[in-house]
Amino acid sequence: MNFVLLSDVHGTSRSPIGRRDNVLRTFLRKFKEVLKYADKHNADILQAGDFLESARDWHLLFNLMTLLKKFPDVKIYTVPGQHDKYMRTDVTKTPTSFGVLYKAGLVEILGNEQPSIHEDGDGPLYIYGCAHGEEIPKPEGKQNILVIHKSISDKALFPDHKYIGAKYFLRKYKGWNLVLAGDVHKHFYYKRGESHIINTGPMMRLKADEYNLTHRPCCYLYNLKTNEIKRKILRHKPAEKVIDRLHLQDNLIIDTGLEDFTIALKDDDSTHIDLYDEIEKELNRRKSNKRVKNILSEVIIEDES
Repeated sequence: MNFVLLSDVHGTSRSPIGRRDNVLRTFLRKFKEVLKYADKHNADILQAGDFLESARDWHLLFNLMTLLKKFPDVKIYTVPGQHDKYMRTDVTKTPTSFGVLYKAGLVEILGNEQPSIHEDGDGPLYIYGCAHGEEIPKPEGKQNILVIHKSISDKALFPDHKYIGAKYFLRKYKGWNLVLAGDVHKHFYYKRGESHIINTGPMMRLKADEYNLTHRPCCYLYNLKTNEIKRKILRHKPAEKVIDRLHLQDNLIIDTGLEDFTIALKDDDSTHIDLYDEIEKELNRRKSNKRVKNILSEVIIEDES
C-alpha cells in the first residue's frame, strides 16, 4: 500500500506580491505532477492541511475540480488547516472552496476519533487526522498513520517560536508508523526506530522569504509494507526566476491587510452575497465545462435540501 505525502499546498489563483509568474498555472502544473506520480504508483495522497490558500477562491475551485476529475483513482485524504476554514467555522457546514471539494467527494476529511480504516495484508491500517486546534489522537491499531496540522518542527524558525520538536513528538506520542505534519512551512524528515515523521515543506513558494530562496518543492512516496520512504523533487524553476524580493530590498512595506479585509467583507455572510449566485455566474461563464457544472449543481441541491 502506497501513499504520496504532501504538507502545506496553499493552492491559489491570486498571485501574491513577490511572485513573477502566473501562480494559478504554476499550482495546477505542480499538483498535476503529484497526481500523475500518485496514479503511477497506485497511491493515494495524504495532505496535512492548508490545501488551499484562502477559504473562498472560486476561480481556483473550478480549475482544481476539473483537474481532480481526471484522476478518479487517486483519493485525497486531508485535514483542514487555518487557511481552509472561514472564520474558524466547520468547513463542511460553511460555504468554502474546501467544503465544496469535500461535498463533491473529491477530498476526504480525516477524523481524530473515527479514523479512515484500510485493509492491508498485515491487518487494518488506521489513518487518523488532527486538524488545526484539535487534540492529538491515540492510535489503537498495530498500523497507524497520523496526518496533523500543528506546529511541529525540527528547530525554531524565529525567536520565541513555540513548537513541538519532531524528535520529542515521536518519543511522547508512540504507536505511529508515520506522522505527516503541516502548518510549519519547512521541510524536515526524522526517523526513530520504525517510525517516520515528516514535513514536505510548502508546495507553493508564496512568500519572498529567505527560506523559499533555497526550498525545493517536493512530495514523498511512502510504502507501508516495506516501511520505505522516498523523496521526489517536483519540477520547479529557480527561486530567482519566480520570486522577486525587490519590494523587501527597497524597504517598501505594503500593507495587504486592507485588501484581505475587503475580500473578507465580500465573502462575509452578513453582506448578503449569495454564494450560489456567484457560483452560477462562474458556471455560466464556463459554458463548456459540463462535468464541473453537474458536480456543483448536485452539491448545491444537497446543501439546500
